[in-house]
This record gives sequence, C-alpha cells and structure tokens, in this order.
Amino acid sequence: MRVLSLPWLVGALGARLLSEPDRIRLRFRAGRHAKPSSAAARIDRAVALDDLEVAEELLTLVPSGDPQYSSLSAAVLLLGGHITAAEAQASAARDGRARAQRVLRRARELRQESASPVPLPGSPSPRRAPSPPGSSRRVLHVVKNSLPQTQAGYTLRTQAVLRAQSAAGLDVRAVTRLGFPVAQGHLADRVDVVDGIAYHRLLAMRGTDVAEYGRRLTSFARSQRIDVIHAATDHVNGHAAMAACSSLGLPFVYEVRGFLEDSWACRHGGDSRASATDRYRWARARETEAMLAADAIVTLSRSMAADIAERGVPADRIWLVPNGVDDAYLAAPRDQSSARSLLGLPDDRMWVGAVTTIHEYEGLGTLLEAVAIARRAGADVGAVIVGDGPALRRLKASAPDDGTVRWVGRVPGRSSIDWYDALDAVVVPRQDHRVTRLVTPLKPVEALARARLVIASDLPALREATGEYARFVPPGDASALAEELALVDHHRDLGTAGREWVQAERRWSQVCSAYDDAYAAASDR
Repeated sequence: MRVLSLPWLVGALGARLLSEPDRIRLRFRAGRHAKPSSAAARIDRAVALDDLEVAEELLTLVPSGDPQYSSLSAAVLLLGGHITAAEAQASAARDGRARAQRVLRRARELRQESASPVPLPGSPSPRRAPSPPGSSRRVLHVVKNSLPQTQAGYTLRTQAVLRAQSAAGLDVRAVTRLGFPVAQGHLADRVDVVDGIAYHRLLAMRGTDVAEYGRRLTSFARSQRIDVIHAATDHVNGHAAMAACSSLGLPFVYEVRGFLEDSWACRHGGDSRASATDRYRWARARETEAMLAADAIVTLSRSMAADIAERGVPADRIWLVPNGVDDAYLAAPRDQSSARSLLGLPDDRMWVGAVTTIHEYEGLGTLLEAVAIARRAGADVGAVIVGDGPALRRLKASAPDDGTVRWVGRVPGRSSIDWYDALDAVVVPRQDHRVTRLVTPLKPVEALARARLVIASDLPALREATGEYARFVPPGDASALAEELALVDHHRDLGTAGREWVQAERRWSQVCSAYDDAYAAASDR
C-alpha cells in the first residue's frame, strides 16, 4: 500500500484542478445550487453535465439582447461541436467573460488534438529490419486509458489481450495516453500493475498536446527497445504512434475498437446533425488518416472492417480480432438460486437486466419501459442494471421507485459473472445509430459464455457479436421487447447453444492469435 505524502496529495489536487478546471468548477456550482434559479446558472449546469438537449432548450429562454447571451451561446455551441462558431461568440461576449474564456480555452484544446495532423519529428528513419524468425517481437500497446482507474469494455479488452499475448510468450508492454490518469483526477505512479500486467504512464497535467505526446512516446519506445507499436483507438493515440514509428523506423499497427466520433454524435444531436459539426468532421478525418497510415489495421468485426475499407484501406491490410472471454467465464455456471442468494436478489421473480456502461445509446430506457409493460400484463418481472455512466442520472429519474428495478452500480472485473448467473436473460436494447450498427460490444459475449439467454436489438453488430445465438427485437420497440420477456422460458436453450459457440470460437487465447499475423504483415511492409 502506497503511503501518500502531503506534497503528493497537494500536487495531485493541483493536477486535477489544472486538468479540468471548467468541468470541476461547474459541477461544484451545480452541486451547491441543486435547483439554480437563473437560466444562465441552469445552462452552466447542463453544460457541466454534458446535456446538450437541455442546454439548447434553456438557451431559448435567454433574450438575444441579454449581456450574457453571447457567452452562453458559445458554451452551448461548443458542447454541440461547433467549435469555430463557439469561438466567434465567445470572442464577442460583453458579459460572462469567465465563461467565454473557458470556451476559448477548451476550443484551443480541441483544435490542438483534432484540427490538424501531428507534425512528424524530423525526417523519417529507415524501416528497422524485421525480427529474425523464432525471436519474440517486443510489442508496445498504446491505449487511451486502463485499469484500475477506468473499467469499461475498452480497458477490459486491453487487459485480456495483454494477458493472452503474454501467456502465449509474446513480450508485450503497455503505455497509456499522455496525462492519464492525472488529467482525469487520479493519483498516479509511473507504473500500475494489474493482475501481472504493467501499465506505464506518461504523466502530465493535460493530454491534448499530441505533438508532445508523440515525442514522449518516441522516447519511451526507444528506451524499451520496441519492435512494433500497436496503438488502439482513438486518433490521438494513432497520431502519436505514427510520429514515434516514423522517428524510430518501426511498423505501425492501429486497432480500431470503435468510431468515437459516432459515439460522441449519439450524445450530441444524433448522427445526421452531429456529422456536420467541426468536432465530428475533424475527428473522423484524423481517424481516417491514422487508418491509412497504418501498416496493419486490427478491428473487432466484419461490419467495422467494411467501414474501414470504405475509407480507402486495402482489405488485405485489415485483420479481425473479435471480442472474447477468458476461461473464468467458461467455468460451470453457478446455480441461479445460489447466485441470487449470494447477491441478495429475491428468487421468486423473473429478473432480466444489463451489465454495461450506461450511455444513452445503450437504450436501457426501452428495457425499463418493456418491464413496465410486461408487469401491466401480469408478469412478475424485474430489471437489474449493473454499471454506471453518463446516462445513469436520467435513466434513474425515469424509473419507478417500487423495487422492480435494482440499481447495482459498477462491479469489479469478474464479479459480473455472479450477476450474469443470477439473471434469467441479459438484454442489450441498443438504439439504432451508426455506431451501434457497426461496433460490437463485449458484454453479450460474456453473457453467452455464462449460458444466459440474450435479447438484443436487431442491429448488424449485435447479430455478429452474438453469433446470432440471441433473440432480436426492433431497436426502441418496448412492446416487442415486452413480448420477448414473456417468452424467456421458451428460449433458454439459445443461451446454452451460445455458450458452446463461445467455447469453440471466442476464447481470448484463440482470437488473439490473429495479432501475430498482423504484426508479421506490418513488419514486412
């Protein structure tokens, strides 16, 4: 256990305040004034909570002649991704200068990380000769965040891949994005070790300077005598890795785990509206640049590979490594009654639910509505929501307070196994967006490994993620989902068949072997 000195604590607090001063200040203000009286205070609160819909609605209540209108408008425009327009409004602000300065500062950061390619450090170095046959490549994974500070599908995949590669004899290292986790407000050492996997940190107060990130990454990769740099989403990692690979003459592998500009669009106006914003267009352009520059691309699904190919990446440069599970998920499932007893869940009711990070596009409101419909029809069914996330507050506000919905919060690592075993069905009711049609989540694979029936929105990515060993309903159709809840007992065998499919095709030790081929192809280019 680390003993924390007073200077360390003061320094960490200072790093937190310097890294996210605007969001912290606004959240503090929002906490002090649970029901802010003025429209300006309410807009500040909505911005702090990343709630574009409410912020835009509240802005209509502010007269255009109000002295604070320009700064408020700038804050809302920036939240919606209109960076250039936000800068113009902030520069013209007559009142609310502190707010305007916050907007200008954040706009500069967004431009710094997204508006233009990262300059390469000097002339590119000649490509280093490939490793000799039989030798172990030393691979550096460059990731956005990691355990233990962040637990999500992204970080769980990173941990699983590193463990599988290490077990297979590969010499792997991992480094997180410049500034993580200090910029997110966590105390940090230069290395965190999680279940035997070391995550190296490039400590800094901020992580938006991609050129500096590239320089720091180059120095680290040189010190570790790396043979291949393998960066994972997003483009900030990709461009920093491009710079390091160019400087050191190393092959560059880029792993596309999602299309984060599309994830952002779901929360900021929807696909068609958000796609016209500066933030979306710049991020998409930078992602495409990273893909085209890579010697090999790794991605999660056929649907994602097709999108990458449409951007101009040759199909023979794209490798699939789908989501998998480790052997702990394939141990014999616990008896449902004992699992419920362990978790304090009543055994006299059908329980369905989700284990996920709670974003709006996960569609969990549809699940709660379906449970309500099923209950009105006479079914004794309840919902269990395991996890947290940015949409949790709004989801809870829409839920009944009668004990039919259990809120568990985030659970550590493999503790989710117990919740899968306790449920009658795992529901993945994702909304229909571009990102949900393309990106395959991890949780349905874990649920099938535990022989749970999966009920999912009928989207291409979810059909692929489940091997079609699931029941499918139209996205957003609570009535159709309620009908499926009534048929859970008739379809339990799908969970058993899905478990057999996972055992045969989705073990991490199996799927990760494709990385070796991607590394070899990248090294030979």
